Amino acid sequence: MTVLILALSFIILLAIGVPIAYSIGISAILTIAVSMPGDIALSTIAQRMATGLDSFPLLAIPFFILAGQLMNAGGIARRLISFARTLIGWLPGALAHINILANMLFGAISGSAVAAASAIGGAMHSQMVDEGYDPEYNASVNISSATTGMIIPPSNIMIVYSLASGGVSIGALFVAGYIPGVLIGLVLMLVAGVIAVRKKYPTQSKLSKEKVARRLMYAIPGLLVLVGMVALSRSVIGAMENTTMRYLLNFLLWGGYLAVMAVFGRKIFTHKLSGIQRSLSQIAFLLWGGVYAKKDNREGEEFYRFTMGFQTFLDAVPSLFLLLIVIGGIIAGVFTATEASVIAVLYTLLLAFIYGEVKISHLPEVLLNAVKTTSIVLILIATSMAMSWVLAFENIPQDVSAALLSISDSKIVILIIINLVLLAVGVFMDMTPAVLIFTPIFLPVVQELGVDPVHFGIIMIMNLCIGLCTPPVGSVLFVGAAVANVSISRLIRPLLPLFMAMLLILILTTYIPEISLWLPGTLGMLK
Repeated sequence: MTVLILALSFIILLAIGVPIAYSIGISAILTIAVSMPGDIALSTIAQRMATGLDSFPLLAIPFFILAGQLMNAGGIARRLISFARTLIGWLPGALAHINILANMLFGAISGSAVAAASAIGGAMHSQMVDEGYDPEYNASVNISSATTGMIIPPSNIMIVYSLASGGVSIGALFVAGYIPGVLIGLVLMLVAGVIAVRKKYPTQSKLSKEKVARRLMYAIPGLLVLVGMVALSRSVIGAMENTTMRYLLNFLLWGGYLAVMAVFGRKIFTHKLSGIQRSLSQIAFLLWGGVYAKKDNREGEEFYRFTMGFQTFLDAVPSLFLLLIVIGGIIAGVFTATEASVIAVLYTLLLAFIYGEVKISHLPEVLLNAVKTTSIVLILIATSMAMSWVLAFENIPQDVSAALLSISDSKIVILIIINLVLLAVGVFMDMTPAVLIFTPIFLPVVQELGVDPVHFGIIMIMNLCIGLCTPPVGSVLFVGAAVANVSISRLIRPLLPLFMAMLLILILTTYIPEISLWLPGTLGMLK
């Protein structure tokens, strides 16, 4: 009876256009009112909403949202696009690959699929149209790849799952998302590349065999020096028992390498050189510069300059370094995920000021946007926590668990059923309430079958990410369509092959746990 009231009230409220947060809250009140008086039901739901938000890990969400807003305003998207263009601009359909890679990087840094779809899609769409790409294809690539930011950490939804699951390690979840997220990006690039070849979309830059051979010839001595230094650091210095001496010699080795770059770098890129200076510059170029620089001529003068790829890499490094700070700090145990979110805000604020694209006068608007987004997320969390409590009070998770296990005790069959349910749920429900409501229902079932909670968290998030790209509540779908100025009905067909690619990785991740668990297991983050 209670399940029927819950399901019918929720579906009817959604059908008549009630916002999902209110639909969840009202359904929870109507369901619990069957078991207790109305005034007590109202006060109980209000209390559960308040206590549901009383969680220290949840503090990370508003800070990561603010960090994402600062990145969106700070010109980081443009720098990541330039870096992606350098890496893969030579591939067929280069702009599509650039869009996917830039979304992976931006989504990982900002932790928001919607922000990635808006920032990267807004920057790439006009370029792709000018190059002859179909608007529907552009939007489909942007929409599907933007969801990788929810899987590649840091990710707000992983924090929500940790809360709903009773304390699964946020650090382990973050690390577990890397390989599945990267695999989704690579498969999307493969599908986009096949379509680009069939439609004869252009590349951005062509590399001749002679150019590649010349660059490799210049780079080999510098690469050999790097390989030799790594070997020396690991085999000789690493074998020393004195820890202090190991650190000191490694510091001198790599510090000296960087010092050579600093000292000779001023000469190596100068036009007018004396005979001795030219000789020293050529030696320095062979030792390290061939990896990062190239010879050039201007007005008859031979000189050296950084390659365009290295310049764009240097431009993107400060943004990419945020991933190292946040994830590295969590893995090393320097700070918690909540503390990492605060550090992310401070770092992105500093970076935005250094880039000069965010001024103090812009901060009120950035903060207001962050507050709006946070408010939406937190009201969803509050009502979903109340709904979760109602489900537990009515013993619905136990009933569902018993029903599923009565169908089959095969892990394969149960995971197929759960995946199908989550895919259907993702079509009609936003990620945050879906995780908070269905984690307590399905997690006990899969744990009884021996599925690791970290592994199941990644499975659940991957399922719901696909829902972000589907109507009627697919937020990324609506943002991507608006950015490209394309109707949703025109996106269904070009999205299908990309959906199939995402489903393939979902299936592999579901039945090959090592895809998500190998990395956190290697780092000793699994219990």
